[in-house]
Amino acid sequence: MYCLQIYCGKRSPTIKLVPGRGISREALDTHLVNQACRCGADFLQQVTASVGTAEGGVRRLQIRSSQGAFDLEAGLVLVADGLNGRSLTQTNCAGVEVADRSYIGVSSILQSDQCQATAETIHMSVGRQGYFGIVQVEDRKWSMAAALNPMFVKASGGASDAIKVIAREAGFGEIGKIDAVSWRGTPQLSRRRPAIAAERMLVLGDAAGYVEPFTGEGMSWAFAAAQAVQDASRATGEQWDPCIESWWTKTYRRHIARRQRICRITRQVLRRPWLASALACAMTTMPRSSSYLIQRVGRPSDTNFQTRLKPWGAA
Repeated sequence: MYCLQIYCGKRSPTIKLVPGRGISREALDTHLVNQACRCGADFLQQVTASVGTAEGGVRRLQIRSSQGAFDLEAGLVLVADGLNGRSLTQTNCAGVEVADRSYIGVSSILQSDQCQATAETIHMSVGRQGYFGIVQVEDRKWSMAAALNPMFVKASGGASDAIKVIAREAGFGEIGKIDAVSWRGTPQLSRRRPAIAAERMLVLGDAAGYVEPFTGEGMSWAFAAAQAVQDASRATGEQWDPCIESWWTKTYRRHIARRQRICRITRQVLRRPWLASALACAMTTMPRSSSYLIQRVGRPSDTNFQTRLKPWGAA
């Protein structure tokens, strides 16, 4: 049984979570790739893709690698290439709106001697300039991820120093030996893509829109979107129905974007230390309600997309 411990100044409530385990992004990605290949997918490494035009019953793509470039055609293209969505630059889904004062993300894997935290606990530390979390994953390593004010990171001299300041401010104490840690960064996190569907192309995952997460909700949004898009994948044949585009936009807004609203509210709370401290106090006095809310945020979607009436006929 994992616990979530939130450090916020004088308050550090502990909340019980549903049974689970920590896993690094690298291990999860490897597992997903292996499962996809077992199901017949072709996995191409060290390539970039650019989505082209839709005509003649297909959507065209250009694949580039160090060996050269080649073209592909597909009846349906699912675009899930991260926050920037670089493969969409030549489509009408290229535009993205970045939220004002959005934080950037950083993450890293720490060795067992680099972190002084308790196993089987997700440690979340909240400060005035950002927040970070630590959890133990496979091989006794530690996964750390943070959402930080980019100006504060620059003024602090890097992510390691910024995180150490937040840890002391939040009451977490000394993290460990993270001065020489190599960080993987992201652009500003909170963003929205106005158009997420076009002829024979649907956008999902982080590329469709994102909100600064608190414990890892982004992964559950991605899984929910993947579950939802299966219906369109099965229905796509030689004849494309334009209704699929409006259906996907409505489905995504209803079942994915709605779940992100909790994180939008949480983001506003975390930007106000006094409010975050008051909320931490409430969590301490109402542990059952707090556990329910936390579990609701990251819980996998239980919506049965398969049984919902679709606006097109099976192709």
